Amino acid sequence: MLRDIIQEVVEYDVFSHRWDEISGEPTYQDISAGKRNASKFKKLTHFCEMSSKLGRKLAWVDTCCIDKTNAADLSEAIHGMYKWYANAYLCVVYLAESASFADWDNESWFTRGWTLQELLAPKRVKFYNKNWHPFTPPETDDDRKISSVISPLENASGISKAVFATDNSQGVHRATCWEIMFWASRRQTTRVEDRAYCLIGLFRVSLTITYGEGQRAFTRLVEAILAKNPSWDIFAWFGQPSADHFALPSSPASYSRFEADIGKDRAGVQKPTITAHGLSLKSLPPIPMEVCSVEDAKGPGEPFYVTLKTRSDSENTMGRYGNLVVECGATRVKTIRNA
Repeated sequence: MLRDIIQEVVEYDVFSHRWDEISGEPTYQDISAGKRNASKFKKLTHFCEMSSKLGRKLAWVDTCCIDKTNAADLSEAIHGMYKWYANAYLCVVYLAESASFADWDNESWFTRGWTLQELLAPKRVKFYNKNWHPFTPPETDDDRKISSVISPLENASGISKAVFATDNSQGVHRATCWEIMFWASRRQTTRVEDRAYCLIGLFRVSLTITYGEGQRAFTRLVEAILAKNPSWDIFAWFGQPSADHFALPSSPASYSRFEADIGKDRAGVQKPTITAHGLSLKSLPPIPMEVCSVEDAKGPGEPFYVTLKTRSDSENTMGRYGNLVVECGATRVKTIRNA
């Protein structure tokens, strides 16, 4: 109760940046021991000075406010990180490789997994270029709603302005599972497990943090998402299947654009396209469905088109794409009808 009251009253800024893997970043241990390595602290000092000028007396930085040597503290921090950004007054984003909007397409900040939640969760975001100059006037408190920022931001992130116009502090509500996974497919993390852990807050799920489990972390993430919201569009993937379950993808990289060339070796739901009837697939996702109608083959060797719907009455189950159309042969039609 006291913590909730404090969070509502206390104003603090958070820092979002691409970690410097060459000079390193100040750690919890550095701060605790009072160490001041000039190269490590330069970026942190700039952020604190900028935050102070904007009126805040408190700030939170992921590199030095988390004790990564303590497994329990690290797990708690990862589960609570989305809230740290969501509860902040302002998120200061430092684009170390950009001098202008023209550089955003090549800015590595937009390619990192953890910065996805740092872009969406905060109530306000302000971008600074590599010289620590703001991209918008100083009095602008949320750059995501400024017309000059929207186009380069959409291009660099793959996220629509409608999502940025929504309050995402409690998780992302205006997008389907597939869309969130597509945003993540364009991003990388240093550790393979973080490709799953960095999405916990966006999907509002909980996972045990177990570094060393490798791709198993993403399988567990998908299972947790399905347990909370069994939306079939999470099966609209193609690529390398998980080693733990052939029906599940091995990483967010499997959620490419629908119109992309998916190649010859495909797994999971195949050949996804948007039609007037909804989402059309070449194979059946392994979740309970029932037949709405069957369009017979037009000739020998031609496919049947089966329109399906989920057996759940929840509208959320079908995502935003309507009924499911599956292209298949006569044998598959019999299997589907008897399922």
